[in-house]
Amino acid sequence: LWSRGLGDVYKRQVYYYTDTGRIFRKTSERPITFEVNDKVNIEGGFLGAQFLRNQDGKKIKIREVK
Repeated sequence: LWSRGLGDVYKRQVYYYTDTGRIFRKTSERPITFEVNDKVNIEGGFLGAQFLRNQDGKKIKIREVK
């Protein structure tokens, strides 16, 4: 997993890229993020929400980019 911040100063968007080629956009407003090479799992949430959770238990709401 690796991430890249894109966007302007007012609305910064963070994307997470997996080694399998999947891309996820962070939709959570929380100021946490993951480190490069974190091991993450995709978890389902309420009403179809998706989360990435790393090995330390940090959880970030995401949406897959198509």
